[in-house]
Amino acid sequence: MDIVKIGVNRKTFINPMLRKWKIPLQLSFDGTRPLYQQIEAAIEEEIKKGRLAADTAMPGTRELAKELKVHRKTVVQAYDRLLSRGLLYTRQKQGTFVAAEKDSTRYATLLSKAPFAFRTFKVDFTEDLPPMQSGLIKFDDGFPDPRLGPLLELTGTYRTIFKRTLRQRQMEFQNPKFYDPLRDVYINMLNQQRGLNVSPDRACFVVGQQMGLYMVAQVLLKKEEVVASCNPGDPFAWHIFQSVGAKLAAVRSDEKGMDTAHLEELLKTQKIKLVYTSPQCQYPTTATMSHERRRHLLQLSETYGFAIIEADYDHEYWYGAQPYVPLAAEPHGGQVIYISALSKLLPPFYLMGVVCGPADFIRSLTALREMIGQQGDILLEHATEDLIRDGVIAKAVRKSVHHYKEKREYVSAILYNYLYKHVQFQVPQAGLAYFLQFRDDIDLTNLLTRLKQKGIYIRNPGSASFDDTPPRHLRIGFGALDLRELEQGVKTIADILSA
Repeated sequence: MDIVKIGVNRKTFINPMLRKWKIPLQLSFDGTRPLYQQIEAAIEEEIKKGRLAADTAMPGTRELAKELKVHRKTVVQAYDRLLSRGLLYTRQKQGTFVAAEKDSTRYATLLSKAPFAFRTFKVDFTEDLPPMQSGLIKFDDGFPDPRLGPLLELTGTYRTIFKRTLRQRQMEFQNPKFYDPLRDVYINMLNQQRGLNVSPDRACFVVGQQMGLYMVAQVLLKKEEVVASCNPGDPFAWHIFQSVGAKLAAVRSDEKGMDTAHLEELLKTQKIKLVYTSPQCQYPTTATMSHERRRHLLQLSETYGFAIIEADYDHEYWYGAQPYVPLAAEPHGGQVIYISALSKLLPPFYLMGVVCGPADFIRSLTALREMIGQQGDILLEHATEDLIRDGVIAKAVRKSVHHYKEKREYVSAILYNYLYKHVQFQVPQAGLAYFLQFRDDIDLTNLLTRLKQKGIYIRNPGSASFDDTPPRHLRIGFGALDLRELEQGVKTIADILSA
């Protein structure tokens, strides 16, 4: 049986300048069901799931037929049936659009009532990085190349809005919920691009992913409650959890991500309040959690009643044919708190992030956000809205992913050529870093010191381990370095190890 996956191009009627994100439809050409019925059912399912929102512009019948590789009359027949059932409607000289779906609530993946306890906030009244210097090769943790971001477009738009705002005297203090049109187009982008079903009352915008994680920990955790996380893992997240008095539990991980079978063993012996994970690209190992473990994790969450924080920082940097949808896009009972950010799409200074969760939890989180500070950068928010609406960010993402995919292959080749005798590694499916595991015991402190003397900086990986066991790995980011720097750095590592 042949399966054809195509992308339905979607452009909202409310935001007509928002560029096209794609949702896969599947057709089977085995003859068991007419093709027009398959098209009708696939579009209906996407409408009910909320991924084709009300007033979304549908592709023309010729365009869709070309993408599906079927006769145009087949698409026309499917559209006619959807129009007759009220799932689509037409506007004269504008096209076909999605009608409001009355029964979409049963597909909601983020509920209004959180199934876990949390602290309610109400409003009543790290290793020092070396300075940048000429000739320094710095293998970071996996940051993007700021030269690939749409910085010229952002600064140009910012300047235009600044001048217009001054002329119209619209400078004023804003609330912490961010500029409403930006909120709407950002949420629309998350829903369409990542398969989420988030409404404005289930999203809180924050200044950066770290701030979002800190706020979630403040609202969610109490002293002595247990947080489970992969080992090795993210030391910054551990410090945040410990700052509110939480305890940590180490979960094994491998090339398939978090070992949920080991997590289940821990759950049988202790009460775990929260599981922290980045399933798309686990830090620091870059492993992607398998479909089976994702389903198992959600099942365990329902059974044992713990919350899940899903850190989705590298979603755009996926190199396979089809990225995994986030845990928050899968059917669940409201356990998943989703954190993402635009910081990697608009480096190096842009810090806008978002936290998605159940509506009552988000209300408390927004109250805490207001306590922290009320004034945002309204000009930057206006500029970002324009970049999303005009498709500038989407274009920059496509361009940068192609660039990083080629660079990833190049790094794989030089690692194999220079370091194969010393390390083992997997080519990452996502993200901007490689995780290298040494085949033999090695004095990492001495290695890093000698590299620094030769003008090469790599972060000490010791802090990514729960215990005092000497680390046997390195994490090297490749996004921000050019090919010459990458080869020179890897070759220097090999020379020192060989000596």
